[in-house]
Amino acid sequence: MRSRNPDCPSYVFSGQLTVADCKRHIRLPFKVPPGTTGLEIGFRFEPWKVMDIKNKVTVSLYEPSGAFRGTSTRGASEKAIRLSSGHADEGFFPGHLPAGEWRAELDTFVIMPGPSISYEMRIQISDQPEPEARRRLQLPGKTLRRSAGWYRGDLHLHTNHSDGHMSVAELLDTARQHGLDFVALTDHNNITQLYHDDLKGVDDLVVIPGMELTTYYGHALSLGTAGWIDWRVGQDGRTLQDAADEVHAQGGL
Repeated sequence: MRSRNPDCPSYVFSGQLTVADCKRHIRLPFKVPPGTTGLEIGFRFEPWKVMDIKNKVTVSLYEPSGAFRGTSTRGASEKAIRLSSGHADEGFFPGHLPAGEWRAELDTFVIMPGPSISYEMRIQISDQPEPEARRRLQLPGKTLRRSAGWYRGDLHLHTNHSDGHMSVAELLDTARQHGLDFVALTDHNNITQLYHDDLKGVDDLVVIPGMELTTYYGHALSLGTAGWIDWRVGQDGRTLQDAADEVHAQGGL
């Protein structure tokens, strides 16, 4: 992703994290100018393991309004994230990039005692023309059956939009192979899997929307919700009851 304008800004953040920084949300603000069509973010940290136990620091992205734009929840120590008006990597939403102060956030799930973590994040901004993507829910609306009886399915599945190994299409094919009637797409702290083109035209499975709220203090499953639920319990006084109230407001469980 290259900019036509040599004056397009780029940002570099670096620092150290110790065990005292565990279970924090470290905000890294950066400016997106008008006319921006793409962001390319590179993040790395070391050491990845201490005594064979992995440190885990993930990256989330928020628009100037605070709207959730995506998260990279895999446990790797190096991440490359690209999103633009027309395309985005799994776990992030494509679409218009509003001007203003965006926020990359480091979510420090695990920092082991011992050597401090060194991290670096590089952000490159692009104004290369791209088609605008439409953000729309692709879930099928067809009712498959209404009769009483046993229905076979899975209420908790992850795709490669969080730490799963299958794409949305591969997961649906696997469900068909096992004769399932329904699946719930409940990725860690994410809903981008619910807006994927692989769901377009699916009429042989009931797809239940949701997400797994993977907090620092335990996990909770939201079913029947298509909007993002803020999982960051403890930040700015947020409680799990606040998250539950948002789930119920969307008609979910």
